[in-house]
Amino acid sequence: MGKSKRKNASFKSRSNTNKSQKSAADSVQESTSQPSTPVNYSECPSAPLWRRLGSIVYDQLVLWAIWIATGFMHAAIFGIESTKNADQLTHTLFPMLLGATFLFYYWFWTHGGQTLGMRAWRLKVIDGRLDGTPPHFVKCLLRFMGAFFSISAFGLGYVWVLFDPNKDTWHDRISGTRTLVVPKEENKKNRFKDSRRIPKDPV
Repeated sequence: MGKSKRKNASFKSRSNTNKSQKSAADSVQESTSQPSTPVNYSECPSAPLWRRLGSIVYDQLVLWAIWIATGFMHAAIFGIESTKNADQLTHTLFPMLLGATFLFYYWFWTHGGQTLGMRAWRLKVIDGRLDGTPPHFVKCLLRFMGAFFSISAFGLGYVWVLFDPNKDTWHDRISGTRTLVVPKEENKKNRFKDSRRIPKDPV
């Protein structure tokens, strides 16, 4: 009789344990299945100058590695002797470096709107409509070219954020994009993937 009671107690204990584990698993599943609240980008502040400069410093470290790899690629294609010809470097190496730099920014801008440096400073580039869509190819190209213009004008294109009503740079204005500071929850999401909401290039 005593053994039967101990067996029933042991069975009830295991049953209660299984139920508690199941309820905990269900609660975790429910919390993970709940969709996150979409970000209202119109409420996100424009990126201040110091955050923009900080992201540039971070990205520069990655770009140095890309430029070195591009230099090795150039030497493999055109030969080591080509590095002694300034004219050939101007017509071959410089376009390759420029193209590699654009591809770096274009890939990240269209895959979540954040470079590695921008993720570190919680910055994100989106279309000027503020609907969360990343910029398309034409806008990325205009933004890239506009950034060169902003830098070549003694950096005035970046300093312009201190005077612009929307705190935008020249290349933000030129390309019709916005650079915003996003919430921490939004910044933690893995967005290094192509968005299906990317609009088609204008004809």
